[in-house]
Amino acid sequence: MRLRAQTSLEYILTYGWAIFIIIISIGLISILILIMYYAALFGLHLLNSTSPFWKVIGIIVFGYIAYTLILAILDYVLMKKVEKSWSNVKKSWSDIEIIFQKRHNMITKLIDSVSGYIKDENGVIAEITQLQSIWELIPQDDIQFKMNISNKITASLKSLFAVAEKYPDLKADKNFLQLQQSITELETELAKKGEEYNNNVNILNKKIHSFPSNIVARRDAEKCKYYEEQPLFQVS
Repeated sequence: MRLRAQTSLEYILTYGWAIFIIIISIGLISILILIMYYAALFGLHLLNSTSPFWKVIGIIVFGYIAYTLILAILDYVLMKKVEKSWSNVKKSWSDIEIIFQKRHNMITKLIDSVSGYIKDENGVIAEITQLQSIWELIPQDDIQFKMNISNKITASLKSLFAVAEKYPDLKADKNFLQLQQSITELETELAKKGEEYNNNVNILNKKIHSFPSNIVARRDAEKCKYYEEQPLFQVS
């Protein structure tokens, strides 16, 4: 019973502020709609006036309402475009992360496969093994370091495959050939996804620095700074 009450309390603490903010937002939007509605009625009343002065005031009121609505719509559209660009960068990097993990798993199997054949050139295997170990310790948000280690892994794999050419028995091993092909395909896919990521980063940076989208993007300064600092993906 106590555990259930504690769970309910944690749920309230976790989602309470979000629900509160949503309720306040709905209330403020409702008040704004009411103000615009009565302002429109007031402007319409002034337009029907016989006095030229009040007619001008009515035109000004309607002009202000139209101006406010246009700004609100423009703001919404621009923010959605910026948010979509943020989402595209995040999604494209997530795709790269998936390929990284697949390659990491396959390299582990590759090392097990070649270790029995390549005994005179253990330096290449030791280098890849060390890079694999470093990879597992990289912080999740350290994109630049991940890119650097990834490029070193790619270069080491090229060296390993070059060494494999000297060992006919290894080249005839079906397991090795399958892993080599799979890793090569992942490298090709990684290069392709890297181009998509770079394209999305460049598009986002243009929106962050170009008028008028930069006005809405700069509201979230911390998020803006984070995405501005995203490095471009480079394949060695």
